[in-house]
Amino acid sequence: MSEGVFGSVQAMLGEYPHIGSLRDNPHRDERFRVFPIMDVDGDSRSFGPYRTGNMFSGNPLAKYIVPIYNDPNLDSVMEEIGYGTVSGKKVMSYSEILDRMNDPLDFYRSLEACDSTNMDEFVHHILSRVPGYQSKLPAPRSKD
Repeated sequence: MSEGVFGSVQAMLGEYPHIGSLRDNPHRDERFRVFPIMDVDGDSRSFGPYRTGNMFSGNPLAKYIVPIYNDPNLDSVMEEIGYGTVSGKKVMSYSEILDRMNDPLDFYRSLEACDSTNMDEFVHHILSRVPGYQSKLPAPRSKD
């Protein structure tokens, strides 16, 4: 992540100009986050530095990066929390899983209770910006 679009605030703003509040002061928008998502089975050796954030320490966006992990992978997490088995074409399976989701708060709570992921941090961040969910959302808990 230290190269290309996420190599600097300027490079990121060139690719995503709609987050212009970072242009003048990269510390101004505390709501801004970058959520990379890792399946642990893809690279278990890098998991420790990834999870702690040490992997991103030299990146100019490090303070905005929230590492999200699925152990061993997103497929197993979705199955573990009761959202079905991913099979065949993954994009289609994930789409079907999301179509079955009736209540984003239930999805959040399921992820929060699952020790195989911290995806609840990502979902919490999103829901905390949606007016209809702000008052219903509990404070996030740490899984560390």
